[in-house]
Amino acid sequence: MFIGVAMEEFINIVCDNLGIDPPQIVREPDEVFPNDTMPAMLTQDGKKLGLRKNIGNEFDAYFSVAHELRHVWQINKKPYLLDGYRLREECYDLDEYCLQDAEIDANAYAAIVMTDLFRVKPLFQGYSERVKDAINIRIKEIIAGI
Repeated sequence: MFIGVAMEEFINIVCDNLGIDPPQIVREPDEVFPNDTMPAMLTQDGKKLGLRKNIGNEFDAYFSVAHELRHVWQINKKPYLLDGYRLREECYDLDEYCLQDAEIDANAYAAIVMTDLFRVKPLFQGYSERVKDAINIRIKEIIAGI
């Protein structure tokens, strides 16, 4: 834990900020994750957050957790953001997946958390300029309270 905040404390901070109850947290073996880079995974109902036992890059893990907790918030407070939501494997390409309202919102929120708590700005490497622009617009909207 080189960034100075225990994951459990981080989860409580983010859940408090979002006004949601923390989901059940479960440490999962690597085999349950669909790819090697995913540090956290939420069940569809938002009740369980799986964390990779070997979490890897801590900044990625904290970003991923904030992102997934924003999905819990969406489920409970803004379910319309999930209308027509498709999993990554159901989308034609990464842009189609990332440009869904729920993903733009979750990425924007997680970016704000990382900047506010850790003073780091996610680069969204591998994302198209179109996706990055959509996330940046949503960041401004969240900050403005829209």
